[in-house]
Amino acid sequence: MKIPQPDKTISPAISVGIIVSLVWVVLVFIYFAFSGQRLSVAFDTSILGLLTMLSVILPMVLIWTVALTAGTAKKLKAEAKALRKEMASVSENLRITSERLPREQSEIVGQLKLIAEMTVQNDKRLKEIATNGVSQSPQIDIVDLNRTVFGDYQTHEQETQITLPLAGATQAALPPMPVADLISALNFPDDAKDKDGFRALRRAMEERKLRGLLESAQSVMSLLTEDGIFMDDLNPDRPVSGAWRKFSEGARGADVSSVGGVLDKAVLGIARARMKSDPEFRQQVLRFLQQFDQTLVEYEPRLQNHEITDFANTRTARCFMVMARVSGAFA
Repeated sequence: MKIPQPDKTISPAISVGIIVSLVWVVLVFIYFAFSGQRLSVAFDTSILGLLTMLSVILPMVLIWTVALTAGTAKKLKAEAKALRKEMASVSENLRITSERLPREQSEIVGQLKLIAEMTVQNDKRLKEIATNGVSQSPQIDIVDLNRTVFGDYQTHEQETQITLPLAGATQAALPPMPVADLISALNFPDDAKDKDGFRALRRAMEERKLRGLLESAQSVMSLLTEDGIFMDDLNPDRPVSGAWRKFSEGARGADVSSVGGVLDKAVLGIARARMKSDPEFRQQVLRFLQQFDQTLVEYEPRLQNHEITDFANTRTARCFMVMARVSGAFA
């Protein structure tokens, strides 16, 4: 609302008051000039002098009362007119706003519906990534690996179980798992064309302990993808080989906190919430952490420092970083 500025010009009522006052003063002087009375005698302390004084002053008071009243009335009239004009403008704005509001509300509702539809589509997309392996990104397809590698191994085991009376004999006949193949298997194949990755993974599946670790890692990572957590998206801190060796020796707490190199609060918060709300997921995580710890204890003496770095950068190790930190291993 525009604030009216004070009017510094002389109003017509004041001008008329000044003119009438001057005329009255002139008439008073003319009266005394032609009546033969002196002003000093007229304004003495007698009752006659008092009446004379009132007869001179009261008209002046009356003139200025009328002039000021007229000026005030005119000002009030102007302010009332401006106020009516402002009220009319406000009413018009309210009318326009009331007409425009339903359109804006419908547009907002439409945008919200569009956002909701996009959210549903994204959720469906994430579920497809987690269950069907439909992804254009280079991230590993855990479910597809489960179907191809793990499934093939289970079929192979069923076919050969009759001819293998003791699993221990097969385990004893296997040569030690090469460190490079171990690291490649724990990282899982990058894509369907990663022949070396699949070869290392199938070799690791022949060892019962590694097979259990890989199956547990696959299950945990598969469930994490349902919440939008992918190992390739994580950016862990650079591994410290000394901390990993201490961890394999049984050290826990702040001294080995660098082993939990994933510090993304959003990722940790989502994983922690899943741990609290999903008992089945929690059991799988605990089994995975135990198997990973056993594997690290077994293979750590064979690993050089640079191999520990490669070991810690595998997808399985990244999954371990997240879940171990969520479980409080580094508290």
